[in-house]
Amino acid sequence: ENEVVLIVDSKQQVSDFVLYTLGIKDTTHLENYIRASINGETYEIPNEPYSFEQICGYKFKVLPDSQKYKLEGGKIVERAPEEITEYLDSEDAITLEIVGIITPKEEGGAVLGAIGYTSALMTKVIKQSNANSLIQTQMQNTTTDLLTGLPFAGFAPDCTYIKTFISQSGSMGQNPGANQGFGDVSLLLNMADAQLLMYLRETVMRDAEAAKLLTIKTEGGTGLAPYGGYTIADTPAILMAMENIKDPQIKAFAGMIYQLSLYGTPVYDTEGNVTGTVGADPTGENFIKVLNTMLYENENYSVEQAHSNALKKLGYVDFDKPTRILIYPKDFEAKDVIKSYIDEYNSTQTKDEDKITYTDTVALLMDSVTTIVDAISYVLVAFVAISLIVSSIMIGIITYISVLERTKEIGILRAIGASKRDISRVFNAETLIVGFAAGVIGIVVSLFFIVIINIILNALTGIAELRAVLPWGAAIILVLISMGLTFIAGLFPARMASKKDPVIALRTE
Repeated sequence: ENEVVLIVDSKQQVSDFVLYTLGIKDTTHLENYIRASINGETYEIPNEPYSFEQICGYKFKVLPDSQKYKLEGGKIVERAPEEITEYLDSEDAITLEIVGIITPKEEGGAVLGAIGYTSALMTKVIKQSNANSLIQTQMQNTTTDLLTGLPFAGFAPDCTYIKTFISQSGSMGQNPGANQGFGDVSLLLNMADAQLLMYLRETVMRDAEAAKLLTIKTEGGTGLAPYGGYTIADTPAILMAMENIKDPQIKAFAGMIYQLSLYGTPVYDTEGNVTGTVGADPTGENFIKVLNTMLYENENYSVEQAHSNALKKLGYVDFDKPTRILIYPKDFEAKDVIKSYIDEYNSTQTKDEDKITYTDTVALLMDSVTTIVDAISYVLVAFVAISLIVSSIMIGIITYISVLERTKEIGILRAIGASKRDISRVFNAETLIVGFAAGVIGIVVSLFFIVIINIILNALTGIAELRAVLPWGAAIILVLISMGLTFIAGLFPARMASKKDPVIALRTE
């Protein structure tokens, strides 16, 4: 469980990000590079190879999510860096050692991540996290989110409030001099409710200071019962909280909502003069609703779901309720068998929640590639179709000219007893021979160019499996198609030759 391997690519390389994260590469070089970039200077980061001995035997620690926090005053807060260091230096921290280096096989295969570990390590980390006192405290507290201090119950998210404010912010932009810096909000308006909720929630949760906007209380205020008495009447406290938000996107969005809630949206006339305001909400009810909405994942909000999400943020995992299962079939045939088995199971379930939702990653990639290939194929087919039509017309013309040049020969054949059908067969046989010869020449030329194409592909991509092929079965079919087209093109001239009068044909010079 304490042994891991470093995963490198086919060229024995690994990204700098992995080396910095593991502590193998000195981060001071990265800091110097950033400082130099800010000052408009250049700084070369050393890019030296690492030996097998430098990598194997290297040790590092695991920091579970639950160890990033501590319980303080009945609320979960982030640990200070020195406290995290103290945990990592303790005996409780899990120490991992790199014991090998692996690389994908030449015949293919995908490996995810940069560090390979066994399921035993995952099980150990989960059990250690689940036993953490913070998670145990949150499990017992089913009414309050200890990370934010907000109650789980009392609010069901609704995108109506958010879209109202976004729409109003868009109207503010009608005046060229007003509301500069908020940016284009039309994209947010066009988002589906669930997608918009997810975007806003993750935007706010990127910055812990943004969540503090929800916990500001005002003494002596009337308050809002569903939200625990929170209000935005205390303007200095709100502005101070906004100032502490580091993310500029969150700061701009929160400021926009606050301004709209407190002062409303200016209304302009055709000349750009302010004639009034709409949507003012001095009590801050809508402001609180919008910010509350950002903290939840979807509109199907429930106390149980919010409690479960709070536990997940602390690193809790329920072994009896896996969120997903990754299946790695050994080949495409095995993948199809597994897929059909799941589809068959889903067909027997009447409720959507009982059905298995899966993502066929290979199929998604292949669909994208197939779409591109199909588009190219359609263009090529169009060119080929035009070429075949032109070729068929030319073959018909050549056969017709041949009939005109051999009129006397047709008369002689008819005079010695050849029937009309015999004359037709002569020209049909010739067109079939021409079609066969053309098909064979086309196949030989194609095989010659395939060799050249494969050499170029291998040189450009380095993938031996990526090569053009022409199966013999397909080659035979192509020759038969060529013969069929020439036969059809020569039918009319052959029929015309069979209908010539032998007496008139014999007189022709």
